Amino acid sequence: MKKLRWFAITLFLLSVAVYALDQNQIRRKTDQTIPKISMDQNEIQVSVKDPEKVWKKGITAYDEKDGDITDSLVIESVSTFLEKGRRLVSYAAFDRDGHVAKASRQLIYTDYHSPKISCAKPFSFPVGTQDILDSVYATDCIDGDISNKVEITGDSVFFLNIAGEYEIWLQVTNSCGDMVTVPVTLEMVDYRQQTERTKRAEAAKQTERTNLTEKATEETGQKETEGAENGTKAG
Repeated sequence: MKKLRWFAITLFLLSVAVYALDQNQIRRKTDQTIPKISMDQNEIQVSVKDPEKVWKKGITAYDEKDGDITDSLVIESVSTFLEKGRRLVSYAAFDRDGHVAKASRQLIYTDYHSPKISCAKPFSFPVGTQDILDSVYATDCIDGDISNKVEITGDSVFFLNIAGEYEIWLQVTNSCGDMVTVPVTLEMVDYRQQTERTKRAEAAKQTERTNLTEKATEETGQKETEGAENGTKAG
């Protein structure tokens, strides 16, 4: 029994040793190093027209096992504006074992300008028109056409079914978080009332013209009568 027990213990210890040796070999074969990203400057200046590959300028990535892994470099995320024209760009690089290195730096646009809103002038519509924003346009130097993002601010008071002039605010925000708001005078016109007023005005003018014509005719008749009477007296 003692021999059997010692044999079992020896077998167990041998198994533990073999397992430990195997794990050590696995660790040696597995890449434990983490890649590193290097940047020659902490911020980069670019044009709004530059492609994203320009944003990677001056950045390299290296791994002790795989060597130069700059080709694996990707732009992981881009923030909204920290301040107008300035954003934070986050980069990531990967080695063959899936280890990831990350770094970030600020990106500065050299030619950025805020979005521009334009609309028809006068900004006038028939009473009851609902899609008044269809004639509003917005362009952005980064996002291009952002007309579909134009909104009327919540503090604008107006009534689409009541004729009148209303002071409203149009607002648009681009993907960088830059918000622009412009004041516009909205005019809702009841053309039916205008038509009735026009008809009444035309009728009044016609009546006035008729009255003037009748008056002129009467005056002409009176002059002719007076002339005839004067001729009779002279004879």
